[in-house]
Amino acid sequence: MKLPLFALVLLTMQAAAPQQQQPAPPRPTQPRMTSSSPLNDSFDELLIRIETTAAQYRSLIPSLTVDETADTWVTPPAAPFKHHVELKSTFRVVRQPNSPNLKESREITQIDGKPYLPEDRARIPMLFDGAFSGGQSLYFRPESRHCLTYIAAPGLTKDKLIQITFYAQKSVDNDPTCSAITPGLKGGARIEPLFLQVVHVERTIPTPIAIQRKTASFSSVDYAPADFGDLSVWLPTLIIASTPDDSRHFAARYSNYHHLTVNSTILPGTITEPEKSEPPKPTPPPLPRLRP
Repeated sequence: MKLPLFALVLLTMQAAAPQQQQPAPPRPTQPRMTSSSPLNDSFDELLIRIETTAAQYRSLIPSLTVDETADTWVTPPAAPFKHHVELKSTFRVVRQPNSPNLKESREITQIDGKPYLPEDRARIPMLFDGAFSGGQSLYFRPESRHCLTYIAAPGLTKDKLIQITFYAQKSVDNDPTCSAITPGLKGGARIEPLFLQVVHVERTIPTPIAIQRKTASFSSVDYAPADFGDLSVWLPTLIIASTPDDSRHFAARYSNYHHLTVNSTILPGTITEPEKSEPPKPTPPPLPRLRP
């Protein structure tokens, strides 16, 4: 049987046409790594960048004064009944000459809305200091890397923050280079991912060790940027602390940061007579204070 001419041409074209290849499955691609995204860094790289930010905090913080409004209270068994006071103070941080150390001091001006008097000291359940020189700059620095174990939570928190927990290694009690880290310490920090600034840090110490070392068993510090002219530094805005038996508490807010300036004038030819010393007054018992 003879086929029509157009059928022969069609068969010839089908025979000559190359077979179509099946498309290859897509190759998996790796996420693009950029130095501007800390979530793409390795954990060691992330820690180094956070330590760098904390080091900048230590180097940039100026001598300053800030308004402190604190609530502090005591409950049984440390007192027969709950006792609460509100303090208003001028808190000062002074940078020591030629030293990275910071000296903290507090001038209490009001207690429960009335002018503060020296005899009111015994009414204060608890005070806190050390957050400016400790806190984030204590837990995120190269010197503390071998004293602490750090763990990063996957992804970001609901507030879009990086979350890192840390705890003291068992060797800190016998390592003199870890003397600033309390044995048994557990803590954590939340860090904003854009500039890697610590916005919250907290730590807990086992009750027996906190009692032995006369320190608070829990403390936390919240940070926010404060402006000093052209300089912006992340500084404490909220500090919370409590004693091992949870009977003494301290919660303070900080606002109105300013440079601390000291002005003095010496008049030529003026001789100042030394002040007559007064007999020493009895020292009141020390208040419970927090060591970070």
